[in-house]
Amino acid sequence: MTLYRKKDGYSYKGDPLKNTSYYAFGQPILAPTSGTVVSVVNNIPDNEPVGVMNEKVPAGNEVVIDHGGEYSVLAHMKKGSVKVKVGDKVKSGDEIGLLGNSGNSSEAHLHFQVSDGADLFKSRSININWKNRITPVQGETITAE
Repeated sequence: MTLYRKKDGYSYKGDPLKNTSYYAFGQPILAPTSGTVVSVVNNIPDNEPVGVMNEKVPAGNEVVIDHGGEYSVLAHMKKGSVKVKVGDKVKSGDEIGLLGNSGNSSEAHLHFQVSDGADLFKSRSININWKNRITPVQGETITAE
């Protein structure tokens, strides 16, 4: 699931090559539900100019949370912004870091996935039970106005 923030149909205002022009950049990322942090990456630079992607570290800065056999992966976070460490217990709504543009990311956005394992690339995706009962499909982009 890819999440962007848009206003008036645009994800940025100003210079599209600067991360700080994007509404989503630097916004808080919250734990989706309670669990234990099992993986953290926090040292990958944000891509700038925007549009130049880092394919060597596809997820960029990320936090993985174990919810008892289901794992939330929150990727493309802002360099140095992660506030949790491996072993920390988090509750739904706890701030875990800030949204960025690290990794294989074309602009500031959050990649959110629930999987049956902690490794984004070796695990299988699991359907998410959204509170407001939305039912997005693979490849669909969800935006916040």
